[in-house]
Amino acid sequence: MLSERRSVVFHPSELNPSNRLSRWFLGTSLVHSCLLIILMSMSCSVAYTMIALHLADIPITWPAYVVALITPAVIALALTSVILRLMREHEQTRNILLKTHQYDSLTGVYNRHHFMGIAEREFELARRKCTALSLLIMDVDYFRQVNDTYGYQCGEMVLREIIGVCKDVLRSSDVLARYGGDEFIVLLPLTVRDGANAISARLCKKMAEHGMLWKDRSVQITFSVGVVEYQADTTNLSTLIAAAERALYCAKAAGGNQVCSVVANSKEESLKRL
Repeated sequence: MLSERRSVVFHPSELNPSNRLSRWFLGTSLVHSCLLIILMSMSCSVAYTMIALHLADIPITWPAYVVALITPAVIALALTSVILRLMREHEQTRNILLKTHQYDSLTGVYNRHHFMGIAEREFELARRKCTALSLLIMDVDYFRQVNDTYGYQCGEMVLREIIGVCKDVLRSSDVLARYGGDEFIVLLPLTVRDGANAISARLCKKMAEHGMLWKDRSVQITFSVGVVEYQADTTNLSTLIAAAERALYCAKAAGGNQVCSVVANSKEESLKRL
């Protein structure tokens, strides 16, 4: 069963009232924000001036009104400009830190930490609603030889090229992340084992056909894939990932460029040779 679904992920910062206020101000035009603060300042200034004059038994005159109106307007305009600039800088810094926290700097996909948070939620959803869920782990074949032969910069290029191939094959609902080193992990919501095997086979085929050049030298890359399907008796996400790793070792032992799939909590294995 292959299905299109777009996952919605809430970050804890979305629930912070101060962040919501900051985004509201930043989403409002600069002119509107300035006018709002100026009007609030002028209203407060006039009120305080009238109260102060009344308490001091001083007659309320037009010059007093003018001073009460103009002075806060000038001050508020200057302060508004500074505040909005600081808020924009804060928002930019927050976005940079958030991106660093969630994404792998080399490949641009999710890092392992952020992936695990999403996967935990999807795992609980599959268990609660009894829906299909599959997971696959990919490992580049003979990646060390690539680094030794062409250098580490070529190895980095290979990892980025793999991401491009994956994005051409995977669906918008699939969650791709760098698992570590030359390993990548993909969560496939609403996908049974046969569907995950088919996606993995397309990934292997497209990668094997994808030509790369490094300093006028051809670089041919393949990878092995371990696939696992969630079962009702799968206790936790770690069990699911361990089963996918076992399937990956099976594919690597068969010579690479293979797809090996297992059922979580089962020793049944089926090796698919391309």
